[in-house]
Amino acid sequence: MQHVRMAPNPVTVSVVWVNAQTCDVGLRQNSPVRLSGPHVRLAVGLLLAEWQVPLCATCWTRTGRGAEHAGQSDEFLTPALAYAQTNGAKKAQTLLKEHRI
Repeated sequence: MQHVRMAPNPVTVSVVWVNAQTCDVGLRQNSPVRLSGPHVRLAVGLLLAEWQVPLCATCWTRTGRGAEHAGQSDEFLTPALAYAQTNGAKKAQTLLKEHRI
């Protein structure tokens, strides 16, 4: 039986939750950006879309207690892209701007 190694994903996102409405979002090549507000998960997705993070990119999420798990950027991008399509790019950019600290 031959084992096939998968190439590492070139884009890795990190989302570190400070509390329920605040998180730091980063990419390998970018400094983390702090987002806070009532729709912070949506703002994370809009930021990832702005950074042109593709769907299915690796997304490491860490809670304030230190628990960490790997997921995919779809968790944030899918609702954000739907929001932007439904409400328009201008409204999406306004929401993101309101959540940046």
